[in-house]
Amino acid sequence: MKAVLGKVLLGKAVLGKAVLDMGLALLLTGTLAWQAQAGEVKVLKVRLVQQSPGVYKATVTLKHSDQGWKHFANRWEILDLQGKVLATRVLRHPHAEQPFTRELANISIPDEVSQVRVRGHDLVHGYGEVEKIVDVPRSTSSSAPKVQTDKSL
Repeated sequence: MKAVLGKVLLGKAVLGKAVLDMGLALLLTGTLAWQAQAGEVKVLKVRLVQQSPGVYKATVTLKHSDQGWKHFANRWEILDLQGKVLATRVLRHPHAEQPFTRELANISIPDEVSQVRVRGHDLVHGYGEVEKIVDVPRSTSSSAPKVQTDKSL
C-alpha cells in the first residue's frame, strides 16, 4: 500500500512539475512573441549635409514599433562601405511617435569615402535589414553647404 501511495504521490509531483514547466514555457513564448511584434528597426530616410570640409550633419528617420524599455530602437550608425563605424547616434528612450527623426552633427567623414551606409539597431533584434546608402556631398568652398539624401539598398 505504501509503495502504491508513493508512486501516486511521485506521479502527482512529476505531473505538477510538467504543468509548471509547460506554464513557464507558454509564458516565455508569449513574452518573446510580444517582443517580436515590434519587428526590426527600419531606416526610412537619411539627409547628409556638409557643415564644413570633411564635417557633416546627418538627419535620420527611423521606424520601429517600440514596445517599452525592453524593446526599442536604441541607436543608428553611419558606416563606410567597408563596415567601419564613423558615427553613432544613441537613442536613450522608447519613441511613441512613429516614424521619428533624429540628428547628429559634427561627423567626420574622410575624403576618400564617397558613400556611407546608415543602419538602425534595436534592443531585441539587433541591426535591422532596411538600411540606406548615401552619397557624401563634397564642396570645395565653405560658402554653400552641400546636401545629399538617401538611396535605398
